[in-house]
Amino acid sequence: MPGIAAAQSFLPLILLGAQAADPSIRPEDLLTDQARPLLDSARTGCLDDIRRVPPVVDGQVFRADADLGPLTDYMTKQEPAAVKVVVPTMIAQSSTDAVVPKSGTDVLVDTLCARGNQIDYRLYEGADHRQTIGASLGDIQSFVSAVETGAPAADGC
Repeated sequence: MPGIAAAQSFLPLILLGAQAADPSIRPEDLLTDQARPLLDSARTGCLDDIRRVPPVVDGQVFRADADLGPLTDYMTKQEPAAVKVVVPTMIAQSSTDAVVPKSGTDVLVDTLCARGNQIDYRLYEGADHRQTIGASLGDIQSFVSAVETGAPAADGC
């Protein structure tokens, strides 16, 4: 399946994040022996290290006897339509991002705003996925400084 290798790079990060929020989720109990290197790499490296792990064949990532219920419940609670953001939130998006297209981020922001969340949404024209960090750095620093001083967050909704 095209793109499965790229998506697999994010799976261990999602699993470890889920475990941090809910310790009953045990990633090592969910993955097959073939997929375990993804998890091991995520615990000790960065995304590039995870991408160096050979992809696992579709259908051989999760153990057949894995109880995915707690993970599914956790992921359902993360759906933007269900989220009430309780901290100031800034979302930075580049206009030419092929990894995270602007159209998807627009839907995310619209969904969060429809739930009454206050979102500071910034668009960086001409930047691609990696360039967004540098392009947004000044805005991020200003945003964090404002949050630290208790200034009201900008509302881009």
